Amino acid sequence: VLCKDIHSHTLAGMVSFDADGNAGLDDPDSPWRKAIAVDAARTPLPRLWRGVKIPGDSTTFDAADAETLKPYREAIAKICGLVATQRPRLGYCQGLDYVVAYALRAAKLDPARARVLVNTLLDDLGFAGLFEPGLPGLKKRCLELSRLLDARCPDLASRLAGHSVHVELFAAAWIQTLFVYVDALPMAVLDRVWTLLLLERSWKIMHRLALAIFAALEPHVLASCHAPHETLIFLSQLTSGDRAERRRNKDAEHCGIPSDLLDDDDHGKKLLVSAMNIKVTNSMLARIVNNEALPKPLRAANPTTPGIVTVDQ
Repeated sequence: VLCKDIHSHTLAGMVSFDADGNAGLDDPDSPWRKAIAVDAARTPLPRLWRGVKIPGDSTTFDAADAETLKPYREAIAKICGLVATQRPRLGYCQGLDYVVAYALRAAKLDPARARVLVNTLLDDLGFAGLFEPGLPGLKKRCLELSRLLDARCPDLASRLAGHSVHVELFAAAWIQTLFVYVDALPMAVLDRVWTLLLLERSWKIMHRLALAIFAALEPHVLASCHAPHETLIFLSQLTSGDRAERRRNKDAEHCGIPSDLLDDDDHGKKLLVSAMNIKVTNSMLARIVNNEALPKPLRAANPTTPGIVTVDQ
């Protein structure tokens, strides 16, 4: 589904993946060769591809061994090498391996189709700025999210500010990896968000998802996190990679994320509905760029329907 309706790149127009797939990896002088090799070897594929069946096998990648994963790690390294070689200004930046890994999953483990999807994200949708030197796109999106959070969840924003916990400390990884790094999200939710991102060709769905996550976590942060380290520990569980640990923290009444808040499929669907009902408009983002105030707080249209907010277009 994620590889359909990609407008500017076609497989027919691509150079053979096998022919040029090692670009940037065989050159000993390549500035990104080592970084790509290191990241491709440690990208958590069993976690990112949980539930995906291994081709020619009845088992899934959740418990795949190193030998099984080797060709897929090589494919990720090749795609990252091609990105770096074809875009010298971008080169390679940590986090791109997560995007490539998820693109490979979305492309049903076909490296050529995954490369098309990565090209679409970087070029057609302009997400190269998330990885370019200086991270201009990442800084822009973090600023937008911080200002939107101030307007959508002012109490949470105030608590984070009081603990000197800046949004970019944890949300930068969400944004740069297009939420692939947030392993607490069910795969079905992430699939849907990526599909909407490609169809709408707009970053707004990503801000909506982030705001829905913040809104869902807000009462728990306000009730349980009374010190900076508690807040950081709480939020870090979104990317801990250990669902069992999140459940243990909750069961032990630690400052833990409730296990059914995000990574339960039914609650994940409700989170997505909440995200879709949060209005983030181009005019709001333009106000942020122009350093203009946003409505604060963004008021719910119906107090009995959490997550639905209305603002001026």
